[in-house]
Amino acid sequence: MNYDDEGGLLLTSETDNSMQVYNIKEGKHHKVHLSHKYGCMHAMFSHSAGCIIHSSTKINSKRRMLGIYSQS
Repeated sequence: MNYDDEGGLLLTSETDNSMQVYNIKEGKHHKVHLSHKYGCMHAMFSHSAGCIIHSSTKINSKRRMLGIYSQS
């Protein structure tokens, strides 16, 4: 579980290889990011706005970065 730098978003990594983003100011679920190919663990927001860093659990143990507003 991790909060963004502004404290408005909460990020969780789940056992089903998804990352859930919640808007805690509004109390709503914001977005789901799937990582079925690489898996995910230890997801956290980076200090760059809108970026998530997570470690992969499949194939290798590399760290991966993706944008919160895209699936890249």
